[in-house]
Amino acid sequence: MHIGIYADRAAAEAAIVPLRDKPGFRDHPDGFEIHAVVLGATDWTEGFTTFFGGPPRDAEAEAFNLPAWAILPP
Repeated sequence: MHIGIYADRAAAEAAIVPLRDKPGFRDHPDGFEIHAVVLGATDWTEGFTTFFGGPPRDAEAEAFNLPAWAILPP
Protein backbone atom coordinates (compact mmCIF):
# COMPACT_ATOMS: atom_id res chain seq x y z
CA MET A 1 0.00 0.00 0.00
CA HIS A 2 1.37 3.37 -0.97
CA ILE A 3 1.30 5.78 1.99
CA GLY A 4 2.96 8.87 0.55
CA ILE A 5 5.97 10.55 -0.95
CA TYR A 6 8.34 12.41 1.35
CA ALA A 7 11.33 14.69 0.85
CA ASP A 8 13.71 12.47 2.78
CA ARG A 9 13.97 9.26 4.79
CA ALA A 10 13.51 11.03 8.12
CA ALA A 11 10.18 12.47 6.98
CA ALA A 12 9.05 9.05 5.72
CA GLU A 13 9.97 7.43 9.02
CA ALA A 14 8.12 10.16 10.93
CA ALA A 15 5.00 9.57 8.82
CA ILE A 16 4.95 5.90 9.83
CA VAL A 17 4.86 6.59 13.58
CA PRO A 18 1.19 7.72 13.85
CA LEU A 19 0.04 4.99 11.43
CA ARG A 20 1.38 2.01 13.38
CA ASP A 21 -1.63 1.93 15.73
CA LYS A 22 -4.33 2.44 13.05
CA PRO A 23 -6.63 -0.40 11.94
CA GLY A 24 -4.93 -2.66 9.44
CA PHE A 25 -1.52 -1.13 10.02
CA ARG A 26 -1.42 -2.30 13.62
CA ASP A 27 -1.73 -5.90 12.38
CA HIS A 28 1.52 -5.42 10.41
CA PRO A 29 3.66 -2.99 12.46
CA ASP A 30 6.85 -4.14 10.75
CA GLY A 31 5.34 -4.19 7.27
CA PHE A 32 6.30 -0.64 6.33
CA GLU A 33 8.92 -0.20 3.61
CA ILE A 34 10.66 2.96 2.45
CA HIS A 35 11.88 3.14 -1.14
CA ALA A 36 13.97 5.93 -2.62
CA VAL A 37 12.75 7.29 -5.95
CA VAL A 38 14.03 9.84 -8.42
CA LEU A 39 11.60 12.71 -8.94
CA GLY A 40 10.80 13.33 -12.58
CA ALA A 41 11.81 9.81 -13.65
CA THR A 42 9.30 7.51 -15.36
CA ASP A 43 9.11 3.96 -14.04
CA TRP A 44 7.57 0.89 -15.66
CA THR A 45 8.08 2.19 -19.19
CA GLU A 46 7.32 -1.23 -20.72
CA GLY A 47 3.84 -1.46 -19.15
CA PHE A 48 2.65 -3.89 -16.49
CA THR A 49 0.59 -7.01 -15.98
CA THR A 50 -1.44 -8.19 -13.01
CA PHE A 51 -0.22 -11.42 -11.46
CA PHE A 52 -2.44 -13.57 -9.27
CA GLY A 53 0.00 -15.43 -7.09
CA GLY A 54 -0.15 -18.06 -4.46
CA PRO A 55 -1.37 -17.11 -1.02
CA PRO A 56 0.95 -15.02 1.11
CA ARG A 57 1.39 -15.96 4.77
CA ASP A 58 -1.48 -13.78 5.98
CA ALA A 59 -4.07 -13.90 3.17
CA GLU A 60 -5.98 -16.41 1.08
CA ALA A 61 -4.82 -14.90 -2.23
CA GLU A 62 -3.29 -11.71 -3.46
CA ALA A 63 -3.16 -9.90 -6.77
CA PHE A 64 -0.38 -7.47 -7.47
CA ASN A 65 1.05 -5.62 -10.43
CA LEU A 66 4.46 -6.38 -11.85
CA PRO A 67 6.41 -4.54 -14.52
CA ALA A 68 5.81 -6.21 -17.87
CA TRP A 69 9.49 -7.17 -18.20
CA ALA A 70 9.30 -9.19 -14.97
CA ILE A 71 7.07 -11.95 -16.36
CA LEU A 72 6.58 -11.48 -20.08
CA PRO A 73 8.95 -13.27 -22.48
CA PRO A 74 11.54 -10.99 -24.13
